[in-house]
Amino acid sequence: MRHPAPHSAALAAGVAILLAPAAQAATGAAPVHVTIVQPLQMSTTQVMEFGTIAPPSEGTQTFRLDALSATLEPGPGTGTASGEAFLAEFAVTGDPDRALDVQAEVTQDFADPALSLGNLQVGGADAFDSGGQATVRIGGTLSVAAGATPATHGDAVITVTVNYP
Repeated sequence: MRHPAPHSAALAAGVAILLAPAAQAATGAAPVHVTIVQPLQMSTTQVMEFGTIAPPSEGTQTFRLDALSATLEPGPGTGTASGEAFLAEFAVTGDPDRALDVQAEVTQDFADPALSLGNLQVGGADAFDSGGQATVRIGGTLSVAAGATPATHGDAVITVTVNYP
């Protein structure tokens, strides 16, 4: 008499479980949305200009070009500023009535170690107008040390990045 192999009962039970219909199943669907925006375009309309500065007789003095008031404010010290000062200004085109996010950084400082640009400040629009136009203004602080080289210095560079938030 032949006896069934001990595993054949377990094998048969496993096959039965695998072939049994699922007890419960569910499916669903979700809509997919995307918003396409106008590509951003930006051009420089005005370079940052601190005017003419006479350095302090000793130490370092700051000159702040305020992005909100567009005024040059000398810090404490014996240095003086004269002439016209201008904010850096950029014309930006994008999606009408959409908010914009602006970041500014000094990507190249002056070659003269007695000059240093920093503390950039963003002013101007924080959203595009109904025609998709915005003006961004950048101010900053120029530190001038005694002994700065008399010359017209124009080798510092700021980089401005505009994004949709």
